Amino acid sequence: MKVASIITALALFAIACSSTTTTSEPTTEQEGTNPKKDAGAKEEDKPTKPAPVEEEEPEPEPLACSEESTPQACVNCCAQEHQAGVETYLDAYDTLINCLCQPSKCATECAESTCSDAENPPEPTEECLACEEAKGTECQQQAGQKCSASQDCIELNNCLGTCQ
Repeated sequence: MKVASIITALALFAIACSSTTTTSEPTTEQEGTNPKKDAGAKEEDKPTKPAPVEEEEPEPEPLACSEESTPQACVNCCAQEHQAGVETYLDAYDTLINCLCQPSKCATECAESTCSDAENPPEPTEECLACEEAKGTECQQQAGQKCSASQDCIELNNCLGTCQ
């Protein structure tokens, strides 16, 4: 596995997770009032309707893998902690690389790095990174769709994003 390429591609492979905040207004039963029983009550005697409460997503727990001593150890930790997402992640990563390395995309600019068959290719050049940024949106979307279909892949991607 091309670990250096995987870590480099993390910046390209950001999964946009959308979250929605829902609000709910209490019903009459939730307010603890009975419209028939309270019909004759004075305005100041009627309970006031509480403001809608926003449901917040819980804060994610700190990822233990980010505390590993090296980026490689962090990657290994994430893969161990999120084993179910590894295959989907690698499939999405392959989709990203195969797309970026098409002749119409960045095959020439990234031939020595991202598109190299070398075991440990060098870091992408500025020219390669500029090409990936300019022409990689479609590739990122394709890869993102594959990964975002799997909660395990999303969690693995989030973990890998903490590896420094």
